[in-house]
Amino acid sequence: MGRFVYYFLAVCILSKSIVAFKQNTECGSSVGCYSDCSGDCTFEVTWREVGTKMEFSMKASLTSLSSGGDWISVALSSDEKMGSDDVFDCITDGTQVLVERSENPGKWNVQISPRDPWITVKTNSYSSGILMCSFEAEKSNAAGIDFDKDWFMFFGTGEWNSNSKKKHGITPKISAEKVDLQKYDVIGGSPMNVMLKLHGIMMISAWILCASIGVVVARYYKPVWLEKKFLGEKVWFTLHRGVMVLAVLFCIAGFTIIFVDRGTFQEIESDSDFKKAHPFIGIIVMCLAIIQPVMAVFRPHPGDNNRVIFNWAHWGVGIVSHFLGVLNILIGVLLDAMQMPIWVVYVVVAYAVYQFLIEFFLEIYDCVSRRKSASEAYEMRDRDSLSKQDTKQDSEYNVKKTILGIHITVICLFTIALIILVSMDLSMYI
Repeated sequence: MGRFVYYFLAVCILSKSIVAFKQNTECGSSVGCYSDCSGDCTFEVTWREVGTKMEFSMKASLTSLSSGGDWISVALSSDEKMGSDDVFDCITDGTQVLVERSENPGKWNVQISPRDPWITVKTNSYSSGILMCSFEAEKSNAAGIDFDKDWFMFFGTGEWNSNSKKKHGITPKISAEKVDLQKYDVIGGSPMNVMLKLHGIMMISAWILCASIGVVVARYYKPVWLEKKFLGEKVWFTLHRGVMVLAVLFCIAGFTIIFVDRGTFQEIESDSDFKKAHPFIGIIVMCLAIIQPVMAVFRPHPGDNNRVIFNWAHWGVGIVSHFLGVLNILIGVLLDAMQMPIWVVYVVVAYAVYQFLIEFFLEIYDCVSRRKSASEAYEMRDRDSLSKQDTKQDSEYNVKKTILGIHITVICLFTIALIILVSMDLSMYI
């Protein structure tokens, strides 16, 4: 029964409560807005041109105020990557709220002190977990910021430490398109990272499609085609080897895609510790996925004294890699960069529950069948009785073949559903 426990471990998800607020009623009519609003909002940036000035406001929910304070920021960038960005900061220590300016020369932030005279603060507040700042900026300014130009807009949050910003706690939001500050557009979402989506699709194909079929065939279907061969090997072995080789290839493809996209190993920026585990678990899964076929190539022959060691090692590595693979998919759909609504997690959990139930059912089915066969073999010793027993066994195997067909169909449906959900832009439903 220990092999089933991991399906339930994947259901453990931590979350923090966030105070939400309603979207500015002027959005789209007298101010432009960039936010995550879908009924309720957790952040919102507004802008409008007022003569020779630009008027900005930023507002966000904070899960809790850090000991040194917190900041929220909006950055104007010429591209979708951090670097050469102009940043406006709204900072609070719980007692006062300040508006400051900073820059991102590269993958870091530098505060500009003292505050530029061409920035005029209008309204600041921090109340009930919501931080808000509004200010005006001269269009003709010493920093050389061209507000007539279209910009990508970043929004980030993090902790404040005396005179500097700590690194943002979660991945900053990035507008899905460049923002025209002279228009009152309503902007939402972030640009879809195709490579990240492909990475997710490869891992779903490896661990939810291929591995789920491969472990069931190897564990419960060895006797079903005992005398038949396919491609020179026993049918169960050919099926098992085929889908598990595909699983390894999908895993390698997904691993390669994410490294090409990121360029190097990167830790996850998140306010939840379990999300930060994603890249580390991924590396472990990749190593285990490579170890499995290597072990299989050097497996001892049946009857060899070391065969039992191989069987336990192969089973153990397979169980752990499948468990970690599914767990990492569950964590993956929760990552900010994937832009997935929380209910996608329930699809992964539904798969895990189904996989547990089908294996549990087959375990019980085989156990009952073995006991019946042993009892009937003892009672039926004449040739006709043995012939009837063989007929009954064929009938049981036909039932198991039907169950396998249903299992493959259900797993394919789960896989297709998750691939479609990962491929779509669902950021508006977050």
